[in-house]
Amino acid sequence: MTETKFPDEAFRWWGALNNKERPDTATLADLRRCRTPVEVGFVPAFHDLRVRTGKNSRREMLATARVAGVLAHVREHDGSRRVAAQLAAKSGNAGPVYARARFRKLMDTADPDGERFMDTMVRAVRQLNGVVNVHDLADSVYWWNDHTRLQWARHYYENAPPEGGK
Repeated sequence: MTETKFPDEAFRWWGALNNKERPDTATLADLRRCRTPVEVGFVPAFHDLRVRTGKNSRREMLATARVAGVLAHVREHDGSRRVAAQLAAKSGNAGPVYARARFRKLMDTADPDGERFMDTMVRAVRQLNGVVNVHDLADSVYWWNDHTRLQWARHYYENAPPEGGK
């Protein structure tokens, strides 16, 4: 499987768990309780995603577990914009949906395998009421590195309203 297919497989996996007619609420609840990638590894549905994507090395399994843990908090797919642009959208108070200080905290998270990363990313998903671009989120969480963080910063600041809401 090529790397460009990972977000597509993650999207299909997420869609199966969130099937409108029969969502797998028990599995989603199990995944939502996980705070680290290792905890996600104890949920059988994670292994379905791992097998679908062929991710078996230590690094790949941790990255795939991060994706599974974060995607479990997504309620609805919105592919109209990248996640960082969604976070930058103007909110009712004229500032961005996800405050600059919170965004900076997310960008400062260099270790994606720690508890802090998943907590911060889940907080971002919740701030968007669980409506995010699943493909972009899966790809970003999987590859979270300096390049990804720079891309998120670019998409956030290009779309954020001016400071002070002007």
